[in-house]
Amino acid sequence: MNLVVVSGPPSSGKTSVIVKTIENLKNRGIKAGVVKFDCLYTDDDLIYEKNNILVRKGLSGALCPDHFFVSNIEEVVQWGISNDLDILITESAGLCNRCSPYIKNIKAVCVIDNLSGINTPKKIGPMLKSADYVVITKGDIVSQAEREVFSSRVASVNPSAIVMNINGLTGQGTYELSTLLFDEDNSISTVNGMELKFAMPTALCSYCLGEKKIGAKYQMGNIKKMKLEDRNALIEKYPFVEVFLEENNFDISNSKHLSFAEYLNSYSEDDKEELAIDENLLCESLNIYINQMKSFLGLEDNEVNSITLLAGTDKFGNKENYDEFIVNKSEIISIVGPTGSGKSRLLGDIEWVADRDTPTNRKILINGKDADKKWRLSANNKLVSQLSQNMNFVMDLTAYEFIELHAKSRMVENEEEIINKIIAEANKLAGEKFDLNTPITSLSGGQSRALMIADTAILSSSPIVLIDEIENAGIDRKKALDLLVSENKIVLMATHDPILALIADKRIVINNGAIVAIHETTNEEKKLLLDLEKMDNVIQDLRKELRYGNSLSNFEITL
Repeated sequence: MNLVVVSGPPSSGKTSVIVKTIENLKNRGIKAGVVKFDCLYTDDDLIYEKNNILVRKGLSGALCPDHFFVSNIEEVVQWGISNDLDILITESAGLCNRCSPYIKNIKAVCVIDNLSGINTPKKIGPMLKSADYVVITKGDIVSQAEREVFSSRVASVNPSAIVMNINGLTGQGTYELSTLLFDEDNSISTVNGMELKFAMPTALCSYCLGEKKIGAKYQMGNIKKMKLEDRNALIEKYPFVEVFLEENNFDISNSKHLSFAEYLNSYSEDDKEELAIDENLLCESLNIYINQMKSFLGLEDNEVNSITLLAGTDKFGNKENYDEFIVNKSEIISIVGPTGSGKSRLLGDIEWVADRDTPTNRKILINGKDADKKWRLSANNKLVSQLSQNMNFVMDLTAYEFIELHAKSRMVENEEEIINKIIAEANKLAGEKFDLNTPITSLSGGQSRALMIADTAILSSSPIVLIDEIENAGIDRKKALDLLVSENKIVLMATHDPILALIADKRIVINNGAIVAIHETTNEEKKLLLDLEKMDNVIQDLRKELRYGNSLSNFEITL
């Protein structure tokens, strides 16, 4: 039986991710069960039961839930084996960000959400730092820039982890996660004698044993007083290493003269325990981070000039109606088809860089060759940026502060130039102008979409942009597409709007989970597009008149 430990802060979406992941495991004939650990109360077991998932729950009461986990995990494993499970998933409460119920050689997943705040990754200790997989949720309701900033913070804390963005409501990304979690060769029969990845916090003090009175004379056992002095640190030769150290809560202000090894040696064993410093893991993570950042910052050849789709199969196992389809840089491809036809799965295949290992059996090539696994596994090398109407800004920042934050995460040199360019381009797209001092939470829907598109076009490192439902975004759609193309993006656009469909160089038609046709926009369709654009201009003029409170009594429609 496989064992997987899932942890994460409360309300991060752990249960939803697990339910959707198990659905995909079931579809592959894999029997899965769940044990839910919590403190005083949980009704998540009812959610699992409703989805026909075998489940048990354990409530720790006054005991730390993760200590409770370690005390009961062997019995839990034997329960899973007795029920003939192929994979057992444990869900931890994650109430203490310092705790880490992960076990060596057992797959560990940390679930964290985009709404928790961009500084949250640095606040979470071994639960995040020692995870094998980091699942980031709720990305569908924040802007692309906020997703990228959050992912970069996660990557700086745990560069060695596989980082995945997953939608817990729709399940997008959970199929890919399920393929990573289950491994027939990783079966166990017991956890007796296994070791935790990191020591639990020592929690034996007077208050743990029931004391209620405050004061030094009542504080016995393992206690600790605040230290109010600064710690020394170092500055590495790579400038971006400062970010890594800061995100891992190292103060780098005073000890520039020290080497990295000398810096680590400046910490006592107690300090290392308190800060959750695993020297071997930290050094390994630093090396991985340096290599990732070299690629991310363009210090290595990382350019995507084309993607190639090799045909897979539809829902019934029939071959798709093409052999290969090449999409080049600066091309616009529209995707059309009924609701539920498989448009999201196509995106998933491209984002995952499918290698005949998804339900569609498609294969994706990058620049005509088998893709480097970094496009799958690196938080800093994501193939696809997503823009949709459902995204919102959740940070309480001005437009200037928002763009500056994204620019710093990308470590661009000409910040001011980039910021001004993004604002200028956004104002070309929006119906009403705004300035750098405008709070992003006060932007209208059209202004928000305009800023998101301009920011994604100019600052996002992802070479492919997926746009969903831009037809109702309240922006100049053609200018938006022209901007994305001018920045050498590959644009994939799911749409029901005939104007947008015909603006595209080509369009993909999807039905029954398969690409059934690929059309190149014909000259006749381009002529039709001109007429459609005239009609659209009339509608836009009418909207403008209404916006400014004018009467339409004398409005003349001229095509």
